[in-house]
Amino acid sequence: YNVQVAPTQVTLDYSTFITIDVPPLSSTGLTSINTSGAVTGYYLDFISTHGFVRYPSGRITSFDGPGSVATYPSIGGINTSGAITGIYLDAAYAVHGFVRDPSGRITSFDGPGSVGTYPQSINTSGAVTGYYLDATQRSFGFVRDPLGGITSFDVHGMGGTEAVSINTSGAITGSYPGSGVKAYYSGFVRDPLGGITSFDGPGSTGTFPQSINTSGAVTGYYYDVINVIHGFVRDPLGGITSFDGPGSVWTRAYSINTSGAITGSYSDGTVGGHGFVRDPSGGITSFDVPGSVGTEAWSINTSGEITGSYSDGAGGNYGFIRP
Repeated sequence: YNVQVAPTQVTLDYSTFITIDVPPLSSTGLTSINTSGAVTGYYLDFISTHGFVRYPSGRITSFDGPGSVATYPSIGGINTSGAITGIYLDAAYAVHGFVRDPSGRITSFDGPGSVGTYPQSINTSGAVTGYYLDATQRSFGFVRDPLGGITSFDVHGMGGTEAVSINTSGAITGSYPGSGVKAYYSGFVRDPLGGITSFDGPGSTGTFPQSINTSGAVTGYYYDVINVIHGFVRDPLGGITSFDGPGSVWTRAYSINTSGAITGSYSDGTVGGHGFVRDPSGGITSFDVPGSVGTEAWSINTSGEITGSYSDGAGGNYGFIRP
């Protein structure tokens, strides 16, 4: 087990990790886990990159976008029913969005006038959010309803909006760039009716939300005035709390579950990063997959199961589940 010292407590991590390598000796990454423990991710074979879903039974099914040379499910890319969203590259390396329904049927889609579409998250009803690029390379947020209708939005009307996560009620979070004296990124929450509230981490020079949960709490990371990266959680009323991994030189939070538990990664200045889970009361547990030289945690489900990726000393990359 690992012993980690947090600012207010000592936490023991007795976790048993499940390693995922699809197929053996490939480069595998896990990106998202749902409430039942099904996970999605990608693997690289000798020809291209493929998506896959691993069911709680251990059965693995691979899939590809239509005509794809590379398929990547997103970090918020699997919902309760097992529908998956992400991106794929076609033979001309153009980027498209996809939704894979629980039966395995894949639907491709693009933002209006898009030259690149990047879905990031799918909620329980099947609504998808993300962003797309127009011909001038400006980015716009979008929400795609379960029937396929796409609504685009832009926080300040100048492009640069990147939506990254949608919750069960349809609230969306993401980031957008400022202008003039405020030429740095701020976070935003877009309510289900389209109203937008912007926010910044304390003393931030760049705020990047990553996940929004059922109650509307948001997690992510921000840069301070000396470019140190801190994690944060924004409660549904707008109060923001920053936090750091133990001995951290940078901390990035990526996912928040229904109860408010958060996962992500941090570095203490040694080679490679560490995973962490922050409980709803603020206690932080650090973890590493045994034998790894770098652990990245991407997603946490309602029961606290975590998925992500790690690398070993021989240059291998693998997925993991932390039950």
